[in-house]
Formats: sequence, structure tokens, C-alpha cells
Amino acid sequence: WAVFVVVSRVIGIYENDGRCAKYLIPVVDMCNHSMTAPHELQCRSDSFRVIAGRDIPLGEEICIRYGGGT
Repeated sequence: WAVFVVVSRVIGIYENDGRCAKYLIPVVDMCNHSMTAPHELQCRSDSFRVIAGRDIPLGEEICIRYGGGT
């Protein structure tokens, strides 16, 4: 059960050297996926941020792109 919780919440981010690093990022792991999401996960060497691509009405689900792009 515990392994499933971790595996289902981990986010893989490709590093500059091509390796896929895996992170558990609290709150970001609750965002759902949409290829048309205007919001994005911004990764820097010392931080992660969700950047809103537009105003978000109260109660609206926040989606980000998990990948699968080209």
C-alpha cells in the first residue's frame, strides 16, 4: 500500500543530462493532467513552482501537463 502511494504521487523530471529524476512535491502531486492546461510546473535548480496561465476561479480544479509533449 505504501509503495503505491509513493509511486502514484512521484513526478519525473528530465534533467539537463537526460536522466529522469523523481520527486515528491507536496500539493503539486494533487494537480491533475491535461494536455491543454494553461498552467505549468516550473523547475529550477533550487525550487518548483506552479505558474498560473490565467486567473483561477475559486473551486476550479488545477491541471498541469505531466508530459507526453514533443
